[in-house]
Amino acid sequence: MKSKTYPRQAVYAATGCYQQLIYSWRGKGPLALSYGPRLPLSEALALDVARMLSRFSAPKRISLGAGSAAAAVADRDRPGFLAIWRSGSTWNHSVVPEPTAVAGKIVILLDLGIIKAELLEKLNDAA
Repeated sequence: MKSKTYPRQAVYAATGCYQQLIYSWRGKGPLALSYGPRLPLSEALALDVARMLSRFSAPKRISLGAGSAAAAVADRDRPGFLAIWRSGSTWNHSVVPEPTAVAGKIVILLDLGIIKAELLEKLNDAA
């Protein structure tokens, strides 16, 4: 099966540096995420992020795991960005209105408007 690549101009760093996130789907293989040359994303971190993203469920809602339902669920169609960052061994997330730094850390910001049902299916299949 040929590789499919899903380029998404969706990632910002806390430095304000704009990056492009690339979703690469290879049949039943792992999902690969890459920031590009200026901000390399290690394979281990990419897999961690892919696992976190694979928790998304249902086309209209995004569920982010075991936190409180109010904090962990956001409307997919709501304007804004899903911020994901790591503190120690814990992943944190929040919905923010615009690209911004979160506590001065490097942040992955996904534009909620580009998270599509078919991509979520691929993420779930890859997990």
